[in-house]
Amino acid sequence: MTELIWDGKYKDGKRVAPSRVILPFQTVETVNESTQQRQTSLESLLRGNNSEWRNRLIWGDKKYVLPSLLEEFAGKVNLEYIDPPFFTGTDQSIAIPVADSDEFVVKEPSLIEEAAYRNVWREGSDSFCAWMYDTLYLLRELLAESGAIFIRFDQYWSHYVKIIADEVFGKHNLQNEIVLKRTYKNLTNQGQRSLQIATDSLFLYFKTAAGKFYNVEQSLEQVREGYWRRIDDSSGIRRPPERKIFDKIYHPPSGKHFKFGQKKIDEMARVSKIRINEKGRPEYWVEPTDRKPLLIGQIFPVTLLPQVIRPRTRKTYWKELSRYAPTKTI
Repeated sequence: MTELIWDGKYKDGKRVAPSRVILPFQTVETVNESTQQRQTSLESLLRGNNSEWRNRLIWGDKKYVLPSLLEEFAGKVNLEYIDPPFFTGTDQSIAIPVADSDEFVVKEPSLIEEAAYRNVWREGSDSFCAWMYDTLYLLRELLAESGAIFIRFDQYWSHYVKIIADEVFGKHNLQNEIVLKRTYKNLTNQGQRSLQIATDSLFLYFKTAAGKFYNVEQSLEQVREGYWRRIDDSSGIRRPPERKIFDKIYHPPSGKHFKFGQKKIDEMARVSKIRINEKGRPEYWVEPTDRKPLLIGQIFPVTLLPQVIRPRTRKTYWKELSRYAPTKTI
């Protein structure tokens, strides 16, 4: 498997393990629950679940937080979502404008906040890759065998993050890359130098093959009849392009590829789900069904996922655009 190497990944030929400094948690504040929240906690407790950890908000460096969670939660977490620093090299400290003034008040960061909001790694990409690997490694230990993790990143470093995630979780456990639509940005001079940044990537991994989707289909109002469909019209080129069907070699049209590998095609042919149509092209049988796929936000618990991946919205407003008009029509 392709491996990403960074300075400090190996020492004396051996992989350097993530730091496991375990510190005790201290309760700083307890927020009063509403009657409905208390009822929810009680019902969870009556079902045999430990409600003590519900809605626990932990303030601290993940370097110490994640190892400290292992004793209580290792192998028990069903779903994780992370939106890590995007390695932009920028300072994300908060500056608050003073009313009726051009001045700003900048909050002096604590040691933890300085690390959290200054998206800068002193050793550059090597320390960023090491940080990301250690994070994913510990998060994997927290996941249940059937657990899943969503990893969000932008266009600049998402390809590095995916290679690291492939190493931690196994490339075969990648379920999909979900493209998220980001907040619309105002037109600026950026458009003269580059395309507008419009999307982020959300990588979905299962920890093991025990992971599965639940309720991914819903009933149709009527049964969709079965039909024959072209098997060689998927967009893109795959290698090798050809497939052997009924002892004859077939090639897909230019720029296309077969939907299935040779092994799958052989299995379908044995049960008469492959045929050659009147035009001499191979087709496969699509079974009748009374089901259809759900949207991604409907597959996972509605109390979590839609809130996590829903793009932020803003009110639409009009703005003078004449100075942004292109010099020529494209």
